[in-house]
This record gives sequence, structure tokens and C-alpha cells, in this order.
Amino acid sequence: MNKLIAFVSTMVLVLLAAGATFLYSTIPQEERDALIALYKATNGDKWKDNSGWKKEPLEFDDFGSFGSEGNWKGITVSGNHVTKIEFNFHMLDGILPPELGDLMNLEEFLIIDFRLTGGLPPEIGKLNELKVLRLWCENLNGSLPPELGQLTNLKELDIRAEGITGNIPAELGNLGNLEMLKLDSPYLEGSIPPELGNPGNLKTLHLGGIHFIPPGDKARQSDLSEFTFINHRLRGSIPPELGRLHNLKELILNYNDLSGSIPPQLGNLSNLEILRLNNNHLTGMIPPELGNLLNLKELDLSGNRFNQVIPPELGKLTCVQKLGLAGSHLIGSIPPELGNLTDVEDINLSNNKLEGSIPPELGNLSNLHHLWLRGNQLSGSIPPALGNLSRLQQLRLQGNRLSGSIPINLAGLRVYLLDVSYNGLYTTEEVVQRWLNRKQSNWSDTQTIAPINVSAVSISSSSIKVSWTPIKYKEDKGGYEVYYSTSPRGPWITAGMTANKSSNSFEITGLSPGTKYYFVVQTRTNPHLKNKNTVVSQYSKDAFATTK
Repeated sequence: MNKLIAFVSTMVLVLLAAGATFLYSTIPQEERDALIALYKATNGDKWKDNSGWKKEPLEFDDFGSFGSEGNWKGITVSGNHVTKIEFNFHMLDGILPPELGDLMNLEEFLIIDFRLTGGLPPEIGKLNELKVLRLWCENLNGSLPPELGQLTNLKELDIRAEGITGNIPAELGNLGNLEMLKLDSPYLEGSIPPELGNPGNLKTLHLGGIHFIPPGDKARQSDLSEFTFINHRLRGSIPPELGRLHNLKELILNYNDLSGSIPPQLGNLSNLEILRLNNNHLTGMIPPELGNLLNLKELDLSGNRFNQVIPPELGKLTCVQKLGLAGSHLIGSIPPELGNLTDVEDINLSNNKLEGSIPPELGNLSNLHHLWLRGNQLSGSIPPALGNLSRLQQLRLQGNRLSGSIPINLAGLRVYLLDVSYNGLYTTEEVVQRWLNRKQSNWSDTQTIAPINVSAVSISSSSIKVSWTPIKYKEDKGGYEVYYSTSPRGPWITAGMTANKSSNSFEITGLSPGTKYYFVVQTRTNPHLKNKNTVVSQYSKDAFATTK
């Protein structure tokens, strides 16, 4: 019967229905049956658009005429076979049927829809001609079938579904023609199979991301603050075998629970342009071999636990445009070699344990837009060379131990976001004062600077009272530390410290009669919520007095 239908459809029933403008060949019956199974399994009668599927005259199976399948919405027919299925937000509601495995000539299977449920049928592994499998279906669930490893012609595998669970099948390492692998589900778990280092044509490997679970449709549309954010669950170490993927351009493994060190073999990925390993639990040294990635445009290692220094070899990444190392427990100083990153636009080294001064070499970064160094232990003054950053848009230096006068040439920067709060900075230049007040009006209210108007008065043969004008920043615990010496240049001996920053005097006792003493005062602010450092100002101008 099927042979008769196919013969009649091909030789006789070249249908010109009313209004039709295209002619199609008849597809095999099993392919038509597979399409009908998809329609029924996903409640096709309620699709957003099911045009053509039941256009009259109907056949005995209650669907459009034989040969019209290429005019069914979402279906592409080439020759006499279904070669493409594509549905984007068509309100498919149901499951993917196992009959899809009968579409033996299917080359592209693309569905973006949030109503699909159920698992991915293992019969999809029979689609030997499949080149692109893209399923963005929030409610798909179950594990990834190992049969996906049979799709040897597959070039793109992109599955994004919050309900997918279980391990990544090691069989995906058999896909020798694969160029893109994206698996995005917060409930994928286990380790990254080392077999993923086998597909030599792979250009994109994306096993990371971050998901949000809305409490309801209303929240989905309005209040992001009510969303629950969850990371992926991939654990274990990064397989060094990934260093064999010499054609790889994007390696994205962020927002997982990966641990251990970054394998130095990743430095062999000479074509790599994007490397995102941020928000994991990686430890150990950042491999200096990453400096060999001369085509790298983005490097993000933020949110890890390295407890190591920034390797100066990163200064060889002259093509990098974004460098993210924030919140990774980095120690040591900022390598001056970062001043060689001539293409860099964003540098974020915030919330580490970096100490020492800001390298003036950063003033060479003529393309820099964003420089974030906040929340470290940086000390010394702001280098005047930063005034050369003519394209700078954001400069965030808050929460360090920086001190001294703010360079006058910074006033030429056209930044729209400036934050220098909670340091020990000041200015005596009117042009700098006006610039700072425009960019951050309360900047001076948070600076731990030396008090002014320091004076000393002898009280007795063994005591002298030192007075000063308190600074504006009186919040957060701290005080004024008073030093004395018999020489105007020190060495300075600690006399004591006031109880808070509202104090305006301190009496030094136990001094020698008839002796001239010199005094200086430093302001100290203890660690607090917005700065984990103890910030100490420079010395005040000295004052002197002679005991009676």
C-alpha cells in the first residue's frame, strides 16, 4: 500500500491546491509518520503557527496532502527527504517522540521553546546525516543519551535546558567533525570527560554559564531581585587533554565547581580567542604558559582561589581586550608588564590581596576604558601616568591604602565613573578639586588624611599638649597616632593614640625638662565593611614645643 501511495504521489498527485505557489516531491512514509508523531506529541493543534500541516484536502491520516510536507510550518524538504526542522517559540507543548529517529536524512534540528518537557530520545543517535542539533528548551529533563556520540557528521551540538541532569557522555569525544559543543544546564554534574580533547575540529567548547530560577511569570518580567541564581555542578579538574584542541577559539567553563589548578597545556591552544574559567574553585598558580596565547582577546579567571601572584607573562597577550582577575585571592604586586597590553580595554583586578604601588606603566594603555583596582592593599600614590589614559571611562580605586596628593593631570580624564573613596588621598589644586567634586561629590568625606593646624604647647616640665583640627572623615573606628622626637626629622617615637577620630588633642607625658620636642600626627582608620585594610595617612606637618 505504501509503495502504491508513493508511486501515485510522485507520478500523478503533483498537487496544485488553491492558492499554492510551490510544488514538492513526496517524502518516504516513515518520514511523514515521524513528522506527524512530532505534531501530536507536542500538541500541534495549539501551536502558535501550524500553517500547512492540515491544509485541505487532507489525506487519510488527517494531515495535508502527500508532497506538501515542505510547506508545513517549520519543515524543510530537499529532494524527497526532510532535511531541516526549525521551531522558534511556537509553543510546542509536550515531548520529543522517538519516531524522530526515522528522519534519516535530517541535517538540522533546531528548537527554541520553553514548553517542551521530557528527555532527549536516544533514537536521535540514528540521525546519521545530522549536522546541527540545537535545543534551547528550558524544561527538557533527563540525562544526555550516550547515543549522541553516534552522530559522526555533527558539527554543532548546542543544548540549553535547566532540567538536563547527569554526566556529560564521554561518547561525545567520538564526534570528529564537531566544531561547536555547548551544553548549558545547571544540573549537569560529574567531571569533564578527558575524551572531549579528541574532536580535532572543535572551535567552541562551552560548558558553563549561570542560570536564574524565577519564582513566577510575573517575576520573570519584572523583578530580577527575586530570582535565584545557580551555578553549574561540574566538578573535578580541567582535563589537560583539552590542550590538544588546536583549532579551539572559545573555551568557556565558567560558573562551575571545578577545582585543582589550570593545566599548563592550555597554553598550547594557539588559536584561542576567549578563555573564561571564572567563578570556579581553581587553586594554585596561574600558568605562565597562558602568555603563549597570542590570539587571546578575552581572559577571565575571576572568582577563583589562586593565592598566587599574577604571572608577568600575561604581559605578552598583546591582543587581549578584556582581562578579568577579580576576586581570586591574588597576592603580590601588579606586574608592570601589564603595561604592554596595547589593545586592552578592560582590566579588573578588584577584590584581591594585591599590594605595592600602581605601576606607572599602566599609563601606556591608550585603549583602556575601564580600570578596576578596588578592594586590594595597594599603597603609595596614584601615578601621574594614569592621566595619559585619554579613553578611560571608569576608574575604581576605592578601598585600598593609597595616599598622597592626587596628580593634577588626572583632571583631564573624561571618566563618567570615578571612585577613590576610603583611601588616604587629598589635593591642594583647585582644578583637581573641581574635577573630583563633579565626578564623585563625597570623595573627600572618606579619606584618611593627616590632620592640619598641628600645634604644641608645654604644660609642665614633663608634658606637652599637641592639638590639631580633626579630619572630615570621622566615621568608622580609628584615631590619631601622635609621635615625638628631639630631632625635626625623627626618628619618631610613638607617644600614643586617641580613642577616635573626633579627638583634637593629646597630652604627652614623661618628657625631659627643658628639652625641645618635635611632634607629628597620623590618622588611622581601622578595617570596616567598605575597606578591609587599616588605612594610615601620611605624617602631618610638624610642630614643636619646649618643656618647662
